[in-house]
Parts: sequence; C-alpha cells; structure tokens
Amino acid sequence: MRTKEPGSGALWPLGPLAAIVAVPVVLLALLLFVAILRKTAGWPGRATEGAVLVGILVLALLPVVLLLIDRVAGAGGQVEAFGVRVQFAAAVGAQRQAFIPPTLGLQEGEALNDTSTVKILDTLRQAARSDLAVVDLGEGRKWWETRLLVLCAGAARMDRPGAVVFVETAGGKDKVYLGWARPRDLVESLLQAREDFRPAYYTSLAVARQWDLAIPPVPSVEGSPGEQARLPFPIGPDSGVSQIVYPQLTPTPNQLAAEQILAQRLGGLEMTGRYGLLFPSRLQDLFRPVLRTRSVDLGDETTRDAAWAADLLRGTDPYIAVTRDEQFVGLLPREQALSAVLRSVLLSMGSDGSAPMT
Repeated sequence: MRTKEPGSGALWPLGPLAAIVAVPVVLLALLLFVAILRKTAGWPGRATEGAVLVGILVLALLPVVLLLIDRVAGAGGQVEAFGVRVQFAAAVGAQRQAFIPPTLGLQEGEALNDTSTVKILDTLRQAARSDLAVVDLGEGRKWWETRLLVLCAGAARMDRPGAVVFVETAGGKDKVYLGWARPRDLVESLLQAREDFRPAYYTSLAVARQWDLAIPPVPSVEGSPGEQARLPFPIGPDSGVSQIVYPQLTPTPNQLAAEQILAQRLGGLEMTGRYGLLFPSRLQDLFRPVLRTRSVDLGDETTRDAAWAADLLRGTDPYIAVTRDEQFVGLLPREQALSAVLRSVLLSMGSDGSAPMT
C-alpha cells in the first residue's frame, strides 16, 4: 500500500518539518500573548496559571498531532514518525470476534423447541466472551430474524458483545461489510417491526426475572433425593422453566436462561414458517436508522485519508469500521485510537523521543 507523500496531508498539508518548526513558534507566541495579558489585565492568576500552561502546550503540539493522524491514514492504519510508532491495524486485529453460525448451533432447517434450545447455549456463551459478534448473511438465505433476536437479546441483557457486525457474500467476495449496530438497538428495531415477536420476548424476560427470586435447589446426596428450586410465590404451571434455570439441580442458575426461554417460545413461530429470512435488503429495511454503514477502506487511497480524519476527529460513534477492498477487517474503538495518538505525541516529546507505542 502506497504511503502518502509529505506535504499532502488532509489535516496538515505542510509536511513534517513545518510541523516541528510550528511547535516552538506557536508555543512562544502563546506564552508571549499570555505574558502581555498578565501585565495588562492581571490574567491568569495563580489559581489558573497551571491550567493555562497545559492548554498552551496542547495547542502548541496540535500540528504534530494532525501530522500523525495524516500519517496513520497514509500508512493504512500505522504511523511511524519522529521515533514514534502507532499501529491502529494491530489494535483492530487484537479484538476478540465471534463469528456466529446462522443456526445458532442447530442443524439447518431445525426449528427451536424444548430440546434443541440447549444447543444454542454454547454459541451464546462464545458471543458473550467476545468484543463483537459477526453475523454473515452469506447470499441472503442463511439467517433468520428469530435467531438474530435471540442473539441480540442476550448481548443486550449482558452488555456483551458491544456491537453486532453484518457482512455478506457479494460480487465474488465474502465478508463484504454491510454495517454494525448496538445489540439493544437491534432488539428494539426487531420488536418494532415484528409484533409477533413481542409476546415471546417480554414473557421470557418476565419469567426469568421471577426466577431471580427463586430459592436455589438442593442437590441430591446419599440418603437424600434433593429438592427442586422453589419460588416464594405461586406463578401457575412451571412448564419446565425450573430445569432451564437450574439444570440438573445445579445450585448456580443458568445465566442464559432468559434467552433459552425466548428461543423456546420463538420455536412456535419457526415451526409455522414465520421466522423471517434476513436478506441484505431486509437488513436495511429493519435497521436503517441504527445501522452504521460508513467505513474507512484501507484499499481505497482516494477516500481513505479524508475518511480517517472525519471519523477519528468529528465522529461520535464508539467504533470506527475498518475495511479493505470492502471486506470487513475490524472495529477500531475511537477512544483507543485517540489515546494512542496523544500518548505517542507525549512520548515523542520526551528526552530521547524514540519510545515506540503500539
């Protein structure tokens, strides 16, 4: 990948030498300005002098910060200047991604029911240990809306993974980026679009919350058959929920009981064919207001630099989507990117200026 020539930056077009010279010039100019203000107006006072000096230092370093961000764009996610190295691509690659199978662990065509819901737990546990979940729509017949609701309901309730990424197969390429969204936003959009999902979703939450108050079971020991978990109030027929929350009389409750109950209740819709195929076009119809489709494509040199600058400095989303030739690479946390740049600038101003930052 070609690195941008010095002096062609989107944020700092004057090159590295000008950035270095600008730092002491801006610093001296600001210090002189503050000295004049102190003599003529008595500002800043002793109480605010420290904060003002820190602000002056930050402003003086701004040309170097802008140059570093330009170099990040030009190097395709990596910058090395003035003895400082920042590798954003490595930060993206270090994220734990869970590629979620479209059937959530079930055989293709197998509807959710009382027995098969147990098979989805391993998939949901894997997702809960990951930073982001990747949902591959393939060519449009792999994913069902019912399964996506189960996945996103668990992620929203446990607050992990923090993002769901959608990719597809198109134009002979796999993992073509479609967009990402927060699990909670996906759940709300699905429930708004599919009224028939609402009873299953809200009932599963209510039942699971009731069982949060349960008296745990007593495991069987020699001479004692053990006791089932008990609720402190009657709720009608149990419908096997006790075995879902406390499988095999384990005293520790199943942390994914709400999602298992939800899957069980969505099984009736799947058996009648009302599961909803998730085509890429349907994805846009369902989630257009909450789906972040913008990305920085490292393979597109005509728009890459401007995209880095816009997303890193002006955006507000917690992640920046990174692609290469339209194929998904990862989500870069915005705070991590900004922190890496600023920390590297501070290290570059140290005694030797050669400390690497990755």
